[in-house]
Amino acid sequence: MMSTTRCALFAGALYAVVSSTASAAITQVSYSSVQANATEGFSGFSGLASPYVDSTLGVSGMTVGKRFAGQQNGVNPVLFNFFIADSNFETLIGSPTGPLALEVGTPGRNLYVGADSASSLPSQGRMLSSVGPGNPTYGGTGVAEGTLAFLFDVDQSALAFKILAQQVWGGNNGADRTIMTFYRRDGSLIDTITLVSTDTLVMPLGFSRDGGIADIAGMTISTTDINGIAVDDFRYTSNVPTPGAIALLGLAGLAKRRRR
Repeated sequence: MMSTTRCALFAGALYAVVSSTASAAITQVSYSSVQANATEGFSGFSGLASPYVDSTLGVSGMTVGKRFAGQQNGVNPVLFNFFIADSNFETLIGSPTGPLALEVGTPGRNLYVGADSASSLPSQGRMLSSVGPGNPTYGGTGVAEGTLAFLFDVDQSALAFKILAQQVWGGNNGADRTIMTFYRRDGSLIDTITLVSTDTLVMPLGFSRDGGIADIAGMTISTTDINGIAVDDFRYTSNVPTPGAIALLGLAGLAKRRRR
């Protein structure tokens, strides 16, 4: 709503946990504490002919879409009073069916892999977001206002990522919220965490399954942040470790042999 592209990033938004399900099955932890053998910064998609992607997006050990089978996308209009303007955010309706399977939306309203200007990120200037309904009245394209769904090849006990947000005003009477929902592979709910934004730069987030249970197969993200959100630098466990992780494993094995 505030810009026509939403891809120049940004002063970001600090996110504080507002709520989760009564029995906290997911705990927020520091980004750096999450042990992972894969980090995805989406820099491999810098050569796309268009930043708009009308299909699921696959990387090593993880695939991204708009929603899971069994869910539908709806429209969540939010009024931001001190701008005397509104924006049409995308929301998720319904629960996933099992086993989890990704779906895309209508053409032109799916994923967006664009450039960012958050120079502190080791992702070579790529970010992942989703295209929402848009608001032609105010010239909004809907970029960064859609939903995202992540499906992992291997069930996770912890994961981490960085939220990038254009929100620079903070608060908006509590309207700036981002909702993350975690699912098992059969589609059953593990936990939902809601975050409210205030002013800061890129926010690293980590999430850990209580008891170290590895059953997070999928996650969805939706937002009503005034200028939308994007994600970057995902950390998770892949069944195909990245070359750097393989090198570390080799060094660990060499050290073990030397001790023997």
